[in-house]
Amino acid sequence: MFFICKLMFLTSMKLMCLLLFFFRFSEQRQIAKMDLHLITDQFRRKTPVITLDKYRHHMRKVMHTVTTTNVSIISQTDTQWCDDFLIITGSMAEGASLARLFSPNSDTARESECDVMCTYLVFEVEEGLLHYIQNNKVFAHIKAHSSILTQVMTQLPSKIFGDHVTSVVGWEEDGLYLNSRFLTKLLMQGMKQTPNLLFRPNIVEKNCDAGSASVELVMSDVCDERDETALNANAMAQYRRLVQQIRPYYESFEANVEEMLSRLQILGEELVKMCSGKVLAAFHNQVRAKAVEWAMHSIDVTDVIFDFRENTLCRCMRQCGGVDVSGTNNDQRDVIKRTFQNYVDQLATTEDDLSVARVHQILSDIDFRVPCNFHAFQQLANQNSMYFKMLNFDQKQANDVPPTLQELSGFINRISMDLVPSVKLMFWPSVAVEWKTRDRLWPYQSVIDDIVGKGAHLVAKEFCHYEIDWRLSFSVAEIDLATRWSPVQHFVYFVFKSLFYKFIKPLYGNIVGDISANTSNKKYVASYTAKTVMMWTSESVDQSWWTEDNAAECLTVLLLALQSAFECHTLDHYFVPSVNLLEGLPDDLASRVIDAINFILSDPAAVVYQLESHFVNTDVFFNAMPAQAKLVKTMSFFMNMLKVSCKTA
Repeated sequence: MFFICKLMFLTSMKLMCLLLFFFRFSEQRQIAKMDLHLITDQFRRKTPVITLDKYRHHMRKVMHTVTTTNVSIISQTDTQWCDDFLIITGSMAEGASLARLFSPNSDTARESECDVMCTYLVFEVEEGLLHYIQNNKVFAHIKAHSSILTQVMTQLPSKIFGDHVTSVVGWEEDGLYLNSRFLTKLLMQGMKQTPNLLFRPNIVEKNCDAGSASVELVMSDVCDERDETALNANAMAQYRRLVQQIRPYYESFEANVEEMLSRLQILGEELVKMCSGKVLAAFHNQVRAKAVEWAMHSIDVTDVIFDFRENTLCRCMRQCGGVDVSGTNNDQRDVIKRTFQNYVDQLATTEDDLSVARVHQILSDIDFRVPCNFHAFQQLANQNSMYFKMLNFDQKQANDVPPTLQELSGFINRISMDLVPSVKLMFWPSVAVEWKTRDRLWPYQSVIDDIVGKGAHLVAKEFCHYEIDWRLSFSVAEIDLATRWSPVQHFVYFVFKSLFYKFIKPLYGNIVGDISANTSNKKYVASYTAKTVMMWTSESVDQSWWTEDNAAECLTVLLLALQSAFECHTLDHYFVPSVNLLEGLPDDLASRVIDAINFILSDPAAVVYQLESHFVNTDVFFNAMPAQAKLVKTMSFFMNMLKVSCKTA
């Protein structure tokens, strides 16, 4: 019983809650452990530990590949995304995404959801510029200090602000603060809508509820009753037509680009040869003329390459994915052309306006760039050719859509992506300092120190001032901890969260009162509540406790911890324990949650019966993994091309 006592101490519950939990667990432990085996054994048969673990790793890889390319295109900014700045969060990162299948709401069960935190800014500032809100220190206001504004202006594209920074500043009685909504507005502006995704009839919406931290991109099928075979056949027919329509652009490009690159190479070699050694004054005009010819031809090559992309890649992205990347394509074209046009403008001036020394400097710069530019153009041209060849190959293979993907497509009727723009803090917040040093059984202190060294994030979330409220986000730390869970921990959490979806989450809508009251109550039974219980429990027990044979007891502890929290109206925030996540919890909702958990503990056989029908669809997701991985790999190549071209150019 030592670990039970340790659990009581470390979870920071009120003394009465601890006693309730202790005595209830002592009385019910043997009965619940025995009966809850019915539930855990059911999950072990239907969703084995090893299969769940494979699916978790598979989906993390898939979603990372897709979102890394998609978000950078959707955001339409100059931000260069990497692992540290584009973070998959939520159930997909925790490995419990299939828990949605157990929701009694069919729309929720048939929805594929992914949460992504996008880091637009990295703040290297003193913590003193953050003013934490006293009655909820997870929230803060950021003073609009010059050091803050400088980092905003330098890290984000200038076209966002124009000549002023008023769009990122909020005025309050006691001074200026950083506006918390401008990143959300930026993301909203970049997201496009389409009535058709991959030539399948659907509705695409972009939502940002007042005070929300995220922008939600939702793609829903127009109707639930669908003939997958007919839909796939129609989509493939339109896809083949698209390939045939862009084929002439490819043929024209192939016919011209090789000749143009050959001519560019010759001009470059001639120019390098003329610039080698000291250029005599008598030959200045000849060298300048050759440099101008080289620059003008480079501009022509640029137009040929990016015209092809506009008529193929951009067109395909627009018609298949509903994402308009023409602006990004043209921006890249303009950057490249502007470089060469500057050479032309400078060298086309008269000798009186341009000193000999300046001519030498320009020619020296061109001489250095000639081989690099030619290599870059070759890469861009090769990417264009490879893109069409793969597009053409893909449409030839598209007639044979794997049955497992057809079945998965037939089940999912809604795809949602919650994009959360954020600011990264390069320090660990002082309001969470207790988390660094408190006693725990897991993980090791070295892991804690490593997590603390990564800092935290801020997201725009309303608390008391819509325009300037920011909320601390510890998503990176949560993911780091979750990835260190054992496969059995992930399994138990999946069972716990599946029960949460089935029996707990729906309760918020059953409270007597108006709709707005039900909506506000939703936060108390949000998935974050279940995750918080899991995190507290994980640090309070030794890793050796999490075994398949002990899964029923592990599940019992999680359920009783959740029940005790609702009985006491107290669930401390995992990183900032001074904040109670159940503050203001209505008694009616608390009673319903307590009763629901009593039902699970007292009648596992009935629970097993109610869960059985939900397992029908888990194999749909497991069976689709191989074909899904292959398809995503091909699609990610197309989406990556635009990013790669920018870096190459």
